[in-house]
Amino acid sequence: MLRISEQLSSIDADQYDVLRNKVDRICSSREDYVLSREALQSGERTMPTVADFSAYGIGSMAGRLNFPSAAFTSLIGHGCDDLANAIIEHYTNDYLKSKKTIFVRSFDNKIYGFLSPKYSCFDDNEVLDIVENSGILEQSENIWYSAHPERFHARFIDKEKFTVGNDRSNLSMAVFVDNSMVGGGSFKIRYGIYRHACTNGCIWGLKEFTLAKEQHKGEKEWTQIAASAVADTQAVKELIKRRIQLMQGENSAIYGLDPDKAIVYLKNRLATNEKTAAKILDFYQNTYGGHSKWDLCNAITDVAHDLTVNDRLDFEQKAFFVA
Repeated sequence: MLRISEQLSSIDADQYDVLRNKVDRICSSREDYVLSREALQSGERTMPTVADFSAYGIGSMAGRLNFPSAAFTSLIGHGCDDLANAIIEHYTNDYLKSKKTIFVRSFDNKIYGFLSPKYSCFDDNEVLDIVENSGILEQSENIWYSAHPERFHARFIDKEKFTVGNDRSNLSMAVFVDNSMVGGGSFKIRYGIYRHACTNGCIWGLKEFTLAKEQHKGEKEWTQIAASAVADTQAVKELIKRRIQLMQGENSAIYGLDPDKAIVYLKNRLATNEKTAAKILDFYQNTYGGHSKWDLCNAITDVAHDLTVNDRLDFEQKAFFVA
């Protein structure tokens, strides 16, 4: 999967139109069509070439046609476009012989998705319709977001601030919303925590904190589901507070470990490199107290600021379990 390199953007909730306009513009550039042998033979469609694909689209095509995207991208990087185009033509024709059709999604005149014809479209403008109709936006003070055809992520930070136990830093509930319009992930709405002092985010990857999850198959009334779930915000907030209090009272998984062993643990559990693991250990010991699970959770999510959007979300989802 393409790793989005940009950091999350931040706006006040009353600037929501900035996000809405960006998403609407991306969606308005969409073109969908079905690629088949018949369409190619009749001239209705032409065989895609390297120039037709976005970087993410190259990976989507390689995954659908079952050839290694890294080697293919290397060909393009070395200027071997003619060979790359011959490979696209060969594998596409071979695929269409047995699979019959490919559902193609383009944005801004670039192919982002080479998908199954069974793919159920649920686009980012529809996601924002749910946000607008569910009460999430009205409860929010500010919004952090990243919006691309392959990956939409937004975190809506609740207006109400609170503290828990011995941590005097202001916290807020946050609603994390994710989607992909080209098969890069499901639509999800999840609860999490936002720490104002350092803008850390922690996604609570537990079933009881997931409001909605849509696998781009079939049709469901997600606006109604999300609105119903948001009505239970106070109950979930109390549950999260209790979780934090428990974490504050329990030693972390690396408490008392030799530094080398702690780094190995973090490196393995977070699937990261030694440098990042060492930085987390430093934050844990010297910034966040060096004792509790809550200390380690904050150290992990703080270091996540330096990562790509995808890697940051990965760390924020794992922090609770790793701690």
